[in-house]
Amino acid sequence: MRVRFGLRSAAEQRTLADFDRAAAALISAAAAEPRSATWWQKRVRELEVGLSMELGDHAIVVRPTSRAVTPLAERFRELAPASLRIVSRRPALGFELAVKRAPRFERALSAATARAGFTRGHLLEIIVNLPGATGSEAESAAVELLVWDVLGERLADDWVGAVAVVPAPRGGPLKLVAGTPEQGFALRDLKMTVDAAVAGVGAGLPEKPHFAAAANDEWTLFELDPEPSDEDFAFEDDLAMASTCVPEALKCHLEQRPFSSVRFSRHGELFFYLKYAERGAPETRLKRRVLLEDQLDSALVAARLGRVVGGGLGLRYSYVHFALAEAERAVAIICDIAKSQKLAKRSWVLPFDTDLAAEWAEVWPAAPPPPRPASESGE
Repeated sequence: MRVRFGLRSAAEQRTLADFDRAAAALISAAAAEPRSATWWQKRVRELEVGLSMELGDHAIVVRPTSRAVTPLAERFRELAPASLRIVSRRPALGFELAVKRAPRFERALSAATARAGFTRGHLLEIIVNLPGATGSEAESAAVELLVWDVLGERLADDWVGAVAVVPAPRGGPLKLVAGTPEQGFALRDLKMTVDAAVAGVGAGLPEKPHFAAAANDEWTLFELDPEPSDEDFAFEDDLAMASTCVPEALKCHLEQRPFSSVRFSRHGELFFYLKYAERGAPETRLKRRVLLEDQLDSALVAARLGRVVGGGLGLRYSYVHFALAEAERAVAIICDIAKSQKLAKRSWVLPFDTDLAAEWAEVWPAAPPPPRPASESGE
């Protein structure tokens, strides 16, 4: 269900209105008197199967069971009064509390060390050296749970790309953010280490939002080799050529790795792309796209809402990439300009962010949804 973007159909509007009414009734009943965890869990499951609930020490956690449901969890949180503290992600736990959540491995986790380094797209890879590790699935699950508990779900979802367990220290090519290749750092120092690493990335990001900065003359050209297909192309799977001034963000997006805009902007910008069906010779399509980019960039910068940061040509679609400071308002401008340029009926504005994977905005009313992978579309 779309929550934040797009011209919702009558059915989508009814579904969202029903959710709001049921959520408001649930919150009102909870505010009237203290409720048990069992009561909350039952009511939240009835409200939306994609949400789960836990009672924390200082807050009620109503969280998404998959990242694509994040906008709905945040909508629920926003409906609650300040007197009823509801959060949409598990907050960070202290290390001692976190290890107690895995009693079978408590001693090993308490003595474990770790290494952490950045990989593609500013994603952290965390390697935990667990004493006596055998490589079991239970060990991996316990370590991953601890990482998310210690960092808190929001920080872990945004920044952690992979967690691995090894039985003994090892070296390797990973560029470390702390510790030594032989010893790493104590696992109990994970939160402090990751906070420092994230702050370091943030310090290296642009000092101004893209719309307020001078035009970036350093652009990178990518050439790709998409496979022709009789099926429609999801995401940017038909992309053959792209240029960008944010190459690390684009690489992460094109590889469909977990994406969070906070890793590429410290100003709250969100990264989006305009996808539209287009035929013709590549040279002609490129010329038309450059003219469209210029018009979009001028309008967004003038409104201080965003900037064009790239674009590309695919086998079936053309693309324009954006960094948007106020996504809802900026997307409306993009759609208006796309309509004025008479782009194809099959035209959409879509997010890079994993948390917004279920969201999109169609340029034209009553347009079909954007193509999705067969695994998501039920084909």
